[in-house]
Amino acid sequence: AVNLNNSNRGTLETVNAPGEGRIEGLEVDFTIAPVTGLTLAANYAFTTSHLPVAANPFAGGRLQPVYIVYTPKNALSASIDYVRPIGDMTLRAHLDANFADGYRGSSGEATFSDASTVWNGRLALTDIRITDSVRMEASLWSRNLFDAAYVFYRSAGAAAAQGVFGMFNEPRTYGLDLTFRY
Repeated sequence: AVNLNNSNRGTLETVNAPGEGRIEGLEVDFTIAPVTGLTLAANYAFTTSHLPVAANPFAGGRLQPVYIVYTPKNALSASIDYVRPIGDMTLRAHLDANFADGYRGSSGEATFSDASTVWNGRLALTDIRITDSVRMEASLWSRNLFDAAYVFYRSAGAAAAQGVFGMFNEPRTYGLDLTFRY
């Protein structure tokens, strides 16, 4: 038998906020190829929002603020790509960095996640001739190259019972991929 009294079930109810809300922002993209084989790119996004207060059905209809979730006020990404022929093969290098302000993970809480900066990279040698009809690609890659740690989701809603709750991002991962094309 299942004991429902000791479960950690959650209940979610959607309530439309009355009135009109507003989300405004600006996004800028930039890409340049200054020399053959080199591409530099950047993206910036700025977002603000305002939503009217809404009745909370789990708090006796009390009015509370409503927030846009998973949307940082400022977000920036940049990348460098380099491609160079080496005989019949091709060397490909990629490096990117992604920055974001903290954001709200729950529409009913003013609690923010941590700001984050994460770097990723990939180095590949492609078009490696195995036979006349088979080519291989070997790549070494890493996500979260510098092993940055930050809380990407935080909630103070359970603080009275358990303390502030949060989840950390994934640690650095890396690998070697071998791809065959025939």
